[in-house]
Amino acid sequence: MELEFIEKEEYHQGFALHFKEKILPKLSSLETKRLELLAEYKRRLPIGFVATVIVLILLELLLGNKESLSRSDILFFMGIAGGFISLWVCMPRFEFRKIAKLSIVSEIANFFGLEYSPEKQIETDDFRSSKLFTSFTSCSSEDNFTGKLEGLNFSLTEVNLSKKQNKSSIEIFNGEIVEIEMLKNFNGHTVLSEENQHLNISTSIFSKKTDSEFEQVNLEDPEFERIYKVYSTDQIEARYLLTTSFMERVLNLKKILGNPKIKISFLNKNILIAISSYRNLFEPKGVSHSVYDLSDIYKFLEEINEYKKLIQTLKLNQNLGL
Repeated sequence: MELEFIEKEEYHQGFALHFKEKILPKLSSLETKRLELLAEYKRRLPIGFVATVIVLILLELLLGNKESLSRSDILFFMGIAGGFISLWVCMPRFEFRKIAKLSIVSEIANFFGLEYSPEKQIETDDFRSSKLFTSFTSCSSEDNFTGKLEGLNFSLTEVNLSKKQNKSSIEIFNGEIVEIEMLKNFNGHTVLSEENQHLNISTSIFSKKTDSEFEQVNLEDPEFERIYKVYSTDQIEARYLLTTSFMERVLNLKKILGNPKIKISFLNKNILIAISSYRNLFEPKGVSHSVYDLSDIYKFLEEINEYKKLIQTLKLNQNLGL
């Protein structure tokens, strides 16, 4: 019996045909490849275990020989050896995830008119001007989705921001960044952030007063205000933006994504949404799970649909009030 995608929700409409024509033909060969890589992974596991035991034995011998390397040097080389062994054992798992993303995730993105790029580097100017992040010196990105969503330029990228300090590196942000370009400029700059997240403005988000142009915005939704603090250079515009429907969309997005911390900036034409998370964006379950399990696809569709609803609300708010 041929595998079918069942359209369970309104936003699934049309995807069953897309699945049949574009995705299903790839699943058979992908499943074969998955089984091959799973077998290779299982073959490597005992080899990796034996190699680890040998390294441990050598470590014991070296530690017992006081004329050999120092203890710190031995532990250092032990760590390197363990890392290489672990990487070698897990290579089949990494390879399957890469293949699955390129073949399946790209086709799902195409259904929405988006282009998927696994290793695209992105510009950071909008990140800095958004005021959502403290200063950073390094940006790495992967898994980029770009295109038109609900008629607006849309980008979704996995991003890591960090800052060099002395000889170490401090993580500033890790997660997903969504960029939406509206049809016309905002008059001011509005930012919202959860209670224990800091913004790059001249005030802590715990303060109700600021010595900059930003002023705290008081909202009428007690549930939203319990979670978020809002600052803006234009109080009137901020209230047009942060309608009850928009706040509901943000809270629903937060729920669907697994309750991560979310920060949002409205500046010029751009809306930037920073979602703190350590999950891999739209990552397949792994080499141990059959590609005929469609739960990942349903989840992907649900997340993209939530972004579409958010954009619909933003467009309506801008048309009505700005």
